[in-house]
Amino acid sequence: DEIVLSTTSVTFTNANWNIPQIIIISSVDDFLIDGTINSYISISVVKCSLDSDANGIPDSLETNIYAFYPFNSNANDESGNNRGDGTINGASLDTDRNGNLNAAFNFDGLNDFIQLPYGYQALPVSFSAWINTTKPSGEQSIFDSDVSGKYGKSMILGYMNSDNTIDIQYDDGWFDSSKTFSVNNWIHIVAVYSSGNVKLFVDGEYIGEKNFTQDTRPDNSNLRIGRHNSGDPQWF
Repeated sequence: DEIVLSTTSVTFTNANWNIPQIIIISSVDDFLIDGTINSYISISVVKCSLDSDANGIPDSLETNIYAFYPFNSNANDESGNNRGDGTINGASLDTDRNGNLNAAFNFDGLNDFIQLPYGYQALPVSFSAWINTTKPSGEQSIFDSDVSGKYGKSMILGYMNSDNTIDIQYDDGWFDSSKTFSVNNWIHIVAVYSSGNVKLFVDGEYIGEKNFTQDTRPDNSNLRIGRHNSGDPQWF
């Protein structure tokens, strides 16, 4: 054999996906005996179904997920449910929390947002998002279906009092949590809406919840990312 590999395969998992793995290629210098011999190495990638995140969606969500926007160089829904792609209004592609290029969107805080082509009224429902803001205060809409002068659902920073807390709006009220955020720091937020109740989780930690009287009027608009409503945009 003219070349020898230190190993013939490497495996990436949730625990080591960002750690380089090395294959050492050793060759035999026998030019005087064999002359020039070309050797070829074939590299292939096998997507293993045992990896729960191999397709970007955890197994636990695959049967119940409604829409999924990983921002893979676009604002397309990748849930496989054909919910429709987002329309980008000014937002620009940027680097995500893992250092991947064109895997997040940057909003200028002035007029950028992404419009989704559907609304969602059914309960229960959860909204999940990774965010990183440069503004230490002020109302900043993350995910929203609010209608000006009416109702909606919102995952929002500093709602009503423009402080540096992570809040949830629901129908005609809101959960003003005590959980604060810091600028230039990636955080994961989940807002869970159920009948007469909202819950907030940040970075996997339960923050709190609030019970309320459910309003049944279908006043929610189509969903948006980065804008509250047309009358009070609360740009992210």
